[in-house]
Amino acid sequence: MRDESMQKYKIPSGSISPKKNTKKSKQKSHGITYLLIILCILLLGIVLSITVFFHIEEITVIGSTVYQAEEIIEVSGIEKGDNLWLTDIDKNKDKMTRLLPYIESCEFKRKLPGQVIIEINEAQPMCIVQTDIGYAVLSEQAKVLEHVSQIPEGLPIMVGLTILDADPGNIILTDNEDDILLINQLMSAMYETGITDVTSIDLSDTIDISFYCSERFRIDVGTSNDIEVKLKSAKMAIERLDENDTGRIDVTINGRVSFVPLHPGESIYKNSNIQNIQSSQAASDSSSQNPDNNVSGDPVPDNNESAAQTPEDNSSAEQSIDNDQSNIDSQPAVTE
Repeated sequence: MRDESMQKYKIPSGSISPKKNTKKSKQKSHGITYLLIILCILLLGIVLSITVFFHIEEITVIGSTVYQAEEIIEVSGIEKGDNLWLTDIDKNKDKMTRLLPYIESCEFKRKLPGQVIIEINEAQPMCIVQTDIGYAVLSEQAKVLEHVSQIPEGLPIMVGLTILDADPGNIILTDNEDDILLINQLMSAMYETGITDVTSIDLSDTIDISFYCSERFRIDVGTSNDIEVKLKSAKMAIERLDENDTGRIDVTINGRVSFVPLHPGESIYKNSNIQNIQSSQAASDSSSQNPDNNVSGDPVPDNNESAAQTPEDNSSAEQSIDNDQSNIDSQPAVTE
């Protein structure tokens, strides 16, 4: 019986003693503690590197030809000594495009160890509109870039818009919200087709839009539908006409181009406001180029009145220009 009792309570030879369990538990606890200490040191190093070691030491402006770098940096609100990572470097992006209108868009980049790069995409002047205080220069997106007292050379003037507000740095405000999209379409089409010498655009009637090229041609495009195709056709027609030709190019019907020569004494302008603006600008240019000339200030005679006083033979033919621009055929005369 005693032997059986001893066998019953005999401890197996493979079991672990309580002392060994306690030792392993302590080792595991120490390992976790060391790991936490290492993580805390790493975290402290990261925080210190971000908040203490990386400061803005240099601010570089790229792509600006209109504004000085100092002016752009001042409006951006970025200062040397600010933290490179904690500073919201593009917080004043909208403010910059508004206060500095010739900035179309801008990007901010960080570069180690302590540099901020401001990349400027400048707005390009595309056209002008007349306002109560002179003229407003617009970008392709109809953003007002600046106000000027004279029509800048090389920029067409848009006539027929009712301007409500033309604050520099903002999109121009008219009485018709569709005007902005129309301006975008026309400016984009002019840029894509590369048509040159456009001095004015008549938007008095948006279903009867006309482009004026110097004082030689009036391009009637009708609506803005397929405007790029129409202007491309008109450009090809101008390239095929003689350098002394002047008159009206009709591309209102997509796929058909016709040219109506201008009779002596006639005016290509259907809008007297455009004619007055062009005549005034021509007189201003002439006066600036020849300051010694005596400008009498007499009113400019109306070419239409001159045409009425001078009998002319209106039998000249309308010329129809094929789509492939391969030939010009004479067609029966038309009366405008």
